[in-house]
Amino acid sequence: MEIIPRNPTLATKRRGRAPSLIKPVRGRDIPSTKEVQDIFEAMWGPLKASVWLMAGTGARPGESLAVSRSSLEAPDGLLKLWQQVTSFSDNETKGRATGFKNELKWSREPRSVPYSYTVQQAVERHMAEFGTWGEHGWFFESPKYKDQPFSPKGYDTRWKRALRDAGLEHTGYTPKSLRHYFASVCIAGGVPVFEVAKWLGHKGTRVTEATYVHLLADAHSRSMDAIELAIVENAQHAQEARWS
Repeated sequence: MEIIPRNPTLATKRRGRAPSLIKPVRGRDIPSTKEVQDIFEAMWGPLKASVWLMAGTGARPGESLAVSRSSLEAPDGLLKLWQQVTSFSDNETKGRATGFKNELKWSREPRSVPYSYTVQQAVERHMAEFGTWGEHGWFFESPKYKDQPFSPKGYDTRWKRALRDAGLEHTGYTPKSLRHYFASVCIAGGVPVFEVAKWLGHKGTRVTEATYVHLLADAHSRSMDAIELAIVENAQHAQEARWS
């Protein structure tokens, strides 16, 4: 009688929130500072800077491969991320299925990220040893094709070699693990979650909190330490004023 196929309620959506597809990052997915440095040392020379561009700024792999001299045109202490390298599945030409996209994931807009001393050193060393290429002075050029960006697939191959040479092949780290490292260091250092979300390019704090929820577990202890420190400093100021 076609009662079921014609049931008008089949197209209605269930009330309530959809189950979250965001999985918290596990502790074993986050490399230590020593491991990040070991990967940096083991990485192929022309790609070394990409390691700290991800670990030191929270840039996504595709964003780090699109960093250029134009990215340095930002206020002191900041690096501008405004492009990403993407793969084009509809391009069947081997080795050339990559290009630059002038908008970032999710936000679709450029963002500025912390540009620490370690990252600056890696960038300056790269420019001194390997130079830049193209209109905007991009850092990472394809070793096979002139005036072409380094492909994500090619980067993955170099990454796995670096892990092997660093003795970290068993960890299963991916380039995105460096992004997790950045977030974990920031959160452990007491950087507010809304700021971490901003650096990572998340639209809000929901994704950041869901991804790094276990790292927020000790936030209360950091708050207590901060309060105790404020009390101690106040007591010191009071004592100094009494003796002056």
